[in-house]
Order: sequence, then structure tokens, then C-alpha cells
Amino acid sequence: MSKKINFLQLSSPLIILFLVLSCSNEPTIVDHTDSEQTNESIEFFNSEYLIDVVKLKETLGDKTIKIIEVSKNKVFMEGHIPKALNLWRPAYETDEPLGYTGMKASKEKLESSLQRIGINQGDRIILYDKKGGSDAMRMAWLLDLYGHQDYQLLDGGFKDWELHKFPIDQKVYIQGSGNFKFTTNENMDSYISFDEMKKAVDSGSALLVDTRELEEYKGQPFEKMGHIYSYKRGAFDYGTIPDAIHFNWSENVDMHKDGKLKSVKDIKFNFKKAGISPDKDIILFCHSGSRSSHTTFVLRKLLGYKKVKNYDGSWIEWSHKFKNGEDIKLWKQTSEEEHEQLKSNLKNSQSG
Repeated sequence: MSKKINFLQLSSPLIILFLVLSCSNEPTIVDHTDSEQTNESIEFFNSEYLIDVVKLKETLGDKTIKIIEVSKNKVFMEGHIPKALNLWRPAYETDEPLGYTGMKASKEKLESSLQRIGINQGDRIILYDKKGGSDAMRMAWLLDLYGHQDYQLLDGGFKDWELHKFPIDQKVYIQGSGNFKFTTNENMDSYISFDEMKKAVDSGSALLVDTRELEEYKGQPFEKMGHIYSYKRGAFDYGTIPDAIHFNWSENVDMHKDGKLKSVKDIKFNFKKAGISPDKDIILFCHSGSRSSHTTFVLRKLLGYKKVKNYDGSWIEWSHKFKNGEDIKLWKQTSEEEHEQLKSNLKNSQSG
């Protein structure tokens, strides 16, 4: 039986406090700073495909874990995670003479590239870059296509590693030739070719999403290191693929803080706002398939979207096909006249 509590049995100081508060004309302010009700926890992704910098530092001595920085060698040599290996685009792009760049390497070439830097069968591959994860995810996307699932993306990449003041190396870690092989069947569920992309555009059967910067999507000129460009290097014209909506890949990353993925709530909100929902057939593209690989990863691996494909050739291939007489169209939201005016404005701002 529960024991009844007589109010008068409470200590007199509490009674006095109660009477003071009751008689006061001022509103009572209650501080809920430490209350669980007002401090709703922020949910971040907890995925087998992600690893944070603290956990990675703890495993640096594990010889079966191979860290790969996906960057230009010059950038890599400026400082990298200790014992990291280095790969850049020529190692995972095709050698076929297509007239344009950026297409995925064959399974055999990618195997050879991984063997060359010392990746062995059974190694777990940790990928990172210095650009928010887009280059690392291009590499991860290729591993997926050829059936290798034993990889992780370093959430926050080199930026978060630096913020934690963890050791940085400038040495080249020579591992020796490895014996890595793709041992499972290819899985092309997230891949779409030019011919398939053309059919999707013609039929309007999919939601097309351009994951580049807004200026690229709109087809506006830009300035970089003192030079003015009509469109990004590698492409053959400016614009976008007809009927594509815009979603900047970096909306999913805290680029201004630690380079890590944003919270589950924020990312879901961003996709919902853009009209990108799991019931739709979604095709992603960017300039050469790297930034769209990152968005593909977020949608497929982290959010569980099933109907998502990454257009391998992206804008480079599409604009090349257009310039070489393929029966396709470009969508130019910036007219030729406006484009020239914008270039003139950029030149004037340089001289001013």
C-alpha cells in the first residue's frame, strides 16, 4: 500500500518558497536546459559504410585495413593520414579513346590499380578525400559496381582528421604489389549508360537530378584563378540535360564545419524539399559522375532508396554527344546573349 504524504510534513523552507511563488505577480521561469524533453537528440547516420576519424585512428595499426586518399598526388604529398595510399582519376578511369574523359575504368583496370598500391584480398578499404567525399565516393561507387562491398567512407575526410589534430604524414607508404581481386558478380543496379539515359530523357520516365553547382546547372560562366570560363573543363558546352531538377550534392555535407554528413533529419528534409522521394525512379548526374556518386551513396546506402542510378558519363559525355551530332538536346536556362553579358560582367569586375 502506498504511503500518504502529509503536505505539512514537508520542510518549512519548501512551504515558504511555495507561498512566495504563488503570491508573486511575476511569471515563474523554469529552466529546462537539462531536460530531456527540450534536448531532442540529433540522429546521425550509423552505417556499416561509414567510419569516423576517432575509430580510424584506433585501427591504424591493423595491417588488413588499407586507407586510400583519392586525390592528385601533389595534394596527397602536402599531407595525408599516416600510412594512407594514393589513387587519382587516371587509375580508375577508362583508357579507351572516346574523345572525352571521366568514364569508369573496367573491372580489370581497377583491379590492377588496387594491386599496384598494395591492396590485398581480404583488406578493408577506407576511402577519403579533401573535398567533402565526392572523389572518394566515385571510387566507392566503382567498387560497388564490381561487387566489392568491404569498404567504408571516412566521414568528414581529411578535414575532420585535421580538426581533431591527429597526426599528419608526408611520407610515401610503399606497400608493395597486392593480390586484390573482385570475387563476386558485378552489380550494375546503380549504373546507367548513355543509351539508357537517352531513353529515360525521351520518355520522361525518371526524375533527373543535376547535382552540380547552381551556376553549372543554369549554364552560367564563372571565374577561377583569374580565368573566365564558359563552362567547366572537360565539357563541350554549357547547360544541363532537359527537364533535370537541381540538387547540389554538397547540401548533404557540412562543408563549412567538419566536412561530415549532416544529420538524418536535415538530409531527409533537403531531399523532400527538392521532391526527391523513394517512390520515384531517380537518375543522378554531375560533370563526370563523382558528385553524383556521393548523392547516390547517400540515397542508396544510407537512406535505402532502391530506384537510384548514377549516369556514368554525366555532363561531359552528354555535351560531347550533342556536339558530335547525336539526336539529343541541351537545356540552356541562360541564353547566348545573357551568357556573353555575364562573361563581360566578370571581365569588368576583374579590371575594376
